[in-house]
Amino acid sequence: MKNLAEIIQPTTGIFTNIGDAHQEGFISLEQKIEEKLQLFKSCKKLVYNSDSETTKNAIEDFCKTNSIEKVNWSFKDQNAKIYFSAKKHNDFTDLAAKTDENKYHFKIPFTDDSAIENACHCFAAASILSIGLSNLLPEFENLYPIEMRLEIKQGINNCLLVNDYYNSDLNSLTIALSVLHQQAAKAQLNKTVIISDIQQTGLQKAELYSQVNKLLADWQIDEIIGIGTEISRYSELFSMKKSFFDSLVDFEKHFNRARFQYSAILIKGARQFTFEKISLLLQQKSHQTQLEINLSALVHNLNVFRGILRPETKIMVMVKAFSYGSGDVEIASLLQYQNVDYLAVAVTDEGVLLRNAGIQTAIIVMNPEQQSFQQIIDYQLEPNIYSIELLESFIKTISQSGCRDFPIHLKIDTGMNRLGFKTDDEIKTL
Repeated sequence: MKNLAEIIQPTTGIFTNIGDAHQEGFISLEQKIEEKLQLFKSCKKLVYNSDSETTKNAIEDFCKTNSIEKVNWSFKDQNAKIYFSAKKHNDFTDLAAKTDENKYHFKIPFTDDSAIENACHCFAAASILSIGLSNLLPEFENLYPIEMRLEIKQGINNCLLVNDYYNSDLNSLTIALSVLHQQAAKAQLNKTVIISDIQQTGLQKAELYSQVNKLLADWQIDEIIGIGTEISRYSELFSMKKSFFDSLVDFEKHFNRARFQYSAILIKGARQFTFEKISLLLQQKSHQTQLEINLSALVHNLNVFRGILRPETKIMVMVKAFSYGSGDVEIASLLQYQNVDYLAVAVTDEGVLLRNAGIQTAIIVMNPEQQSFQQIIDYQLEPNIYSIELLESFIKTISQSGCRDFPIHLKIDTGMNRLGFKTDDEIKTL
């Protein structure tokens, strides 16, 4: 850190927290704190959370020795430079901050402890860097999750994903489990943890994975899926439902979508395990691609056809399957404004949707089904009749409804051999 300090020479510092990550090579937590503090020797001011006695004592001694102004904040000590209080709601947290001169209130769109702590650090830093602190406060509410860090996404089969695969240590695991528990409780879901080997803690492996099991048990985790040769080696230490894989490739080979249902799933792994691939397997697919429909071009094309048809020739436009994905109501509304003669849909439900959207143009149902005949009558849709059986059935429904002069269309098979009246006998009966 001494070498890095000479490179960056900061004038303002934020000492965030000290967990068990990178603990290998240090004889104690205090030694690691002292090493990290070397980064801040050139600082004039240092922001830190004074709620941890170990961190607080080391930082205060360091600031005194190096003549650095302390900017400490706390949820416990009202005499701290900044005293915070927090009130969590379903999907946001209200924060109040009290300094020597003023009181402030702001919101953040998160409820997990790590996000709250980050927001407090940001507020404290802003308080010493900005003369317009009040103007900044509304922006806290516009924060968004950082990818790979406690990112909430909708998963397959009514699952919810908590993506936290940037790093893996006991401290961040504890935070992630609290978020998982909170999300699972909201939606009444089971709790599943997918976790990789945990590295650089300085603990003996048996002790490490015993602690992991205790954490999972304390948070009432229903199932663990371990990925990595190391965690798999200590699988017997885990007391909940469990399965283990030596590698991500091994997990992918045995992946079964159906086994993940109605669960909140924490995906927690060291960066090198590339657990974002697991997230892609489990999340509901979303796309950034946009299809833009040029309505002016559509009208132009319609008029081109009109220009080469005889005036008495009618035009029927297919708008089935949401107008082939371009928006059935929007396209149908435009075509109605352009006075087309008919709209055509595949099934009755599509016609009903258009009627409910205010479309008055005549609508032909290309594939009417017997159970939908009453809806066809009620919504003034026009069935495409293509068999004697369908015709007799519709006549029966019409008779029972007391209707007269109801419009239908007759489909003649002229060679495609799909649907339609075809034989001499059928035509004669028709």
